[in-house]
Amino acid sequence: RPYTLEVEFNARDASLAHFIATQIGFGRAIAQPFNTGVVVYECEDAQGLAFIAWMIRGRLIDTHKVAQLETHVIPFVARRMIEYGPQFAELPSAEGLPLDPFSTRWLAGLMDNIGVFRLTNDPEWVVRIELEHRDRQVLEMVREEFGGVVGTRTLSRALLGEVTRGALTRGAEAAADMHTAEAGAGQGQH
Repeated sequence: RPYTLEVEFNARDASLAHFIATQIGFGRAIAQPFNTGVVVYECEDAQGLAFIAWMIRGRLIDTHKVAQLETHVIPFVARRMIEYGPQFAELPSAEGLPLDPFSTRWLAGLMDNIGVFRLTNDPEWVVRIELEHRDRQVLEMVREEFGGVVGTRTLSRALLGEVTRGALTRGAEAAADMHTAEAGAGQGQH
């Protein structure tokens, strides 16, 4: 097995793992043993890896994942994929982050994977979107695009914005709100 791409899903999303395997046409979805609650989609076929690399080109933001793709997958695929057609000739490159990552829908995938979206109406309507990510560069890029705050709790979080009664709280106002909330929470803990 030269290279295998694996994507883990919660067991509740097993149908999604099977759907992806069907749509790509390569790979398989396997339930992990010992009741771990995980289903893994894995693909080791060169044509399947080429198709996946082609689909996610320019959509990866995590520099570690981009480096893995460029170091391992692309050279492996390039050596085996010349005969599969021109659509695989434009494989992704790790020439730095995409110029406009927000046009590639990666943020929707990030939100779906690790985001928190809250809508509350007590005492007033509030929409809060939070992201957790180990790579602070990713969170800073989101903050620069949408405003909000990057803070530290267990992991870095980006507060993209808070909508309260139709007004968008961003930047310094969001930072002040978050600082006040953290200070208030810290006073009760001794």
